[in-house]
Amino acid sequence: MRLFIVAGEASGDQLGARLLADLHKLQPDIEVRGIGGAALAEEGLQSIFPMQELSLMGLAEVLPKIPNVIKRLGDTVKVIYEFQPDVVLSIDVPDFSKRLARRLQPLRQAGKIKLVHYVAPTVWAWRPGRAKITAKLFDHLLCLFPFEPPYFEKVGLPATFVGHPIAMNQPRGNAAHLREKLGIRADQPVLCLLPGSRAGEVKNLLPVFLKTFARLKQYQPDLVGLLPTLKSLNLDLGFRRDDGLHILTDPQDKWDSFALAAEQGGAIAASGTVTLELAQGACPHIIAYKVHPLTHWIVKQLYQLPFVNLINILANKLIVPEILQDDMTVQNLINAYQSVMQNPTTQKTAFAEELQKLAAEPKDAAARIITRLEGNN
Repeated sequence: MRLFIVAGEASGDQLGARLLADLHKLQPDIEVRGIGGAALAEEGLQSIFPMQELSLMGLAEVLPKIPNVIKRLGDTVKVIYEFQPDVVLSIDVPDFSKRLARRLQPLRQAGKIKLVHYVAPTVWAWRPGRAKITAKLFDHLLCLFPFEPPYFEKVGLPATFVGHPIAMNQPRGNAAHLREKLGIRADQPVLCLLPGSRAGEVKNLLPVFLKTFARLKQYQPDLVGLLPTLKSLNLDLGFRRDDGLHILTDPQDKWDSFALAAEQGGAIAASGTVTLELAQGACPHIIAYKVHPLTHWIVKQLYQLPFVNLINILANKLIVPEILQDDMTVQNLINAYQSVMQNPTTQKTAFAEELQKLAAEPKDAAARIITRLEGNN
């Protein structure tokens, strides 16, 4: 079997690596080429160019790099024609993936390859018309959420729920390790601050998060703050360790922070996948988010769900408080956080129930689908 993989972001790299590891067990003689990062490289993929060239966000960032992206699209198509894979698997990066699929339609229509996309467009939240576009381009869709397949099956695209990686992995944090590393007592309250991984998110959220931490520390003087972040963000907050806030840049510190906060407190986080990570670690939390008013107005016209938090969407009820836009004030964050901390067990129980919905059987379902499609060529 020959497989060509396209991953353009760290999350897609991890998804691809897991799938490829499962495929190696099912088909040890598999040949693989494509685009990926460090995780896929560990599974034997030699990327034809750096994955980061596809990781573009924001109009100002994208515009000057369009010529290079177009060139890389052509490079990718050329390699695929030369490699002649049985299956081309694109993982997320929707704009590049759709353009690549369009360029590969002659091979697909001739029955020479199958095109599979991993991570469904969020048509259940906004722009439902994307389901029809996706159906015209791909042979199969691999979905992270159990409620996604029907949206695509009704427009003729076979789609399979293959499980969400967060729900299918064991928690990776070690509370005792971080407690010892930072000299935190076992009876000290802990607050984990997670203002996002993008510079724009941090700029919008972190000042309010820090003020909230400072106010909460007035109520609990021995409160410890944990701020896991990326080295690339170069946060210089003017805080000293004596202020009780620890800035952590080691990747393992993130998971240890979740574990420690789960045992001795909770978290305030940006909206996003991090809420599933916190839930997996049984860490009580609230979410907060704020974007430009124009962006918010546009999204509000298109967004179709009553919640933005993934746990709340799964449960179809409010489990994790959502403090959004103009409501994102220090006092509102304090009120919501203190409300959760009055009975954190309620959230922890709900997290376990909702995460069960995201675990698929068998665990190698995605790899089995790829194998089956290869046999249908």
